[in-house]
Amino acid sequence: MSRSTGQSQRIRRAMAAYVIASFLDYLMTSSLLDRPMDAAGFQFVEVNSIAAYFVSLGGTAGLGAFKMAMVVLVAFVCRAIAREHIITARRVLEFGTVAVSSVAIYSAGLALRFG
Repeated sequence: MSRSTGQSQRIRRAMAAYVIASFLDYLMTSSLLDRPMDAAGFQFVEVNSIAAYFVSLGGTAGLGAFKMAMVVLVAFVCRAIAREHIITARRVLEFGTVAVSSVAIYSAGLALRFG
């Protein structure tokens, strides 16, 4: 296996991990947003103002469209970076995966705590 083939496989795996993390983030966020207001008047809201705009337009479907658009944008940007710097593109994807996974894990913690 050549070095470039190995790097290509690694960036594909990094992209797959990013897509999975983004999907889990969407599932956790939408599950929190779909919860009804409790007796004390508490309800989860989207704090990312851009994502909140899409939620206001289309609910969790709007959120899904926003998240999907972000995945596509990241894929295109990383593909452009990879043309010249494949390792940098992979690292961008790995960083994004950690960041998005952190949000999904935080959301899961909120769901467990306020379940």
